[in-house]
Amino acid sequence: MVPPREAGVGTANPANQDYLHSRPLYDTRIERIRPARFTRSHHTFRALRVRNFRWYFVAQICSISGNNAQTVAMGWLVLQLTHSAVTLGVVTAAQFLPLLVLAPLLGGVIDRFDKRSILIITQVCALTIAALLGVLSTLDRIGALGIGILALLLGMVNAVDSPTRQAFIREMVGTDLLSNAVSLNNVLMGVARMAGPVIAGLAIAVAGIPACFFFNAASFVAVLVALCAIRVAECSDRPSMADNATLRRGFRYVLATPEVRSGLLIMTLVGTFTYEFWITIPVLAQDVFQQSASGYAALMTALSIGSVIGGLVIARRDTVGRRELLIGTAAFGATTLAVGLSPSIGVAFGAILLMGVAYSAFAALSSSVLQLNTDSAYQGRVMALWAAAFMGSTAVGGPLMGWIADQYGARTALIVGGLVALAAAGGSTRWRAGTKETRNVERSTSPPTRKEPRDGEVQRAK
Repeated sequence: MVPPREAGVGTANPANQDYLHSRPLYDTRIERIRPARFTRSHHTFRALRVRNFRWYFVAQICSISGNNAQTVAMGWLVLQLTHSAVTLGVVTAAQFLPLLVLAPLLGGVIDRFDKRSILIITQVCALTIAALLGVLSTLDRIGALGIGILALLLGMVNAVDSPTRQAFIREMVGTDLLSNAVSLNNVLMGVARMAGPVIAGLAIAVAGIPACFFFNAASFVAVLVALCAIRVAECSDRPSMADNATLRRGFRYVLATPEVRSGLLIMTLVGTFTYEFWITIPVLAQDVFQQSASGYAALMTALSIGSVIGGLVIARRDTVGRRELLIGTAAFGATTLAVGLSPSIGVAFGAILLMGVAYSAFAALSSSVLQLNTDSAYQGRVMALWAAAFMGSTAVGGPLMGWIADQYGARTALIVGGLVALAAAGGSTRWRAGTKETRNVERSTSPPTRKEPRDGEVQRAK
């Protein structure tokens, strides 16, 4: 038997069959961070006590490592076939463009259907694409165009998969453990960034490029097993699936919710300009510090180590809110600025390590704060916009920051990215302060209202 959930957002009234049609578009009562207070468990890995998330987390270790290995192998195969960095950029953009275009449009699908079922379908599709890459590359029957088409198809799968994963984490662990679970997921991604290239290098050296694709295909089997093992009855805060989960209602909800609206705006700016260090750091290593591939690998290792540290730092926190998000945004901007201004490779190594800490903290905080401020009935649509703003914006920001690095140097591109993040944090803080001041003025000038007695209450005689 499914245990009854607490009354509130995301729980339907059995007596009202048209619940979502009759309910308000948004409920301002829950549009505030609810601090997570833990009386028994303050440790870093507390979310792993939840059985469903433990299954999911272990499977993600295999999946993310395989995905990173496939990304390295795909890029290497494109370069072997074309010897063109431009073609490699186009193939990379093909994976992110669907996130920018399709993710916002498909958010309603995520809210309308069971998230575990959606993830099972996306894993099967991703497994099929990885297997096709492995078979075609083994038979030498694939070219740059074929890789580009499969990359585009994979991007379309990710446009549904990425926001669904984010929203499903909340259902597995609930709001109290959400920040910890998201932070641990970022730690896992940092570890996978270090393990993925190592696995890819060993696999390519021993068995060739196709081995990476087959390894990634096999990793999805672990995810499918974990998803089937998850007990849906134990998931909390599951919204009722309804036919009115439309894109229009999702946009209206975002525009009417200041915390969500401003959070997505910060994500769009940071995702477009600051997140593109994946493009600018290689140029910085090669053109500014005259480093070889080993020097570049050392810088990226420092970034991955920093991201693991950042995720663990946020995982230990009991509460997260808008203040922490703005601090994380400012820290990400400041450390990116420090990398751009680094006078030597040694200073750049330390600055990139700190940037990894700030980047991981920012990514975890942005996802957690958005979800904690979002009605569970709109989780899929809001996280789809988050995916478009944070990852899909690479389709625009990548070429833009690459052009700036090409025309004015990698230092300039990094400085621009850092300044944009600082401006986003500062502008949001100033806007928030102005909003509070306006509300205080309105309250002070409003006439006092008489409080009517509730039913059954008797006013005391004065």
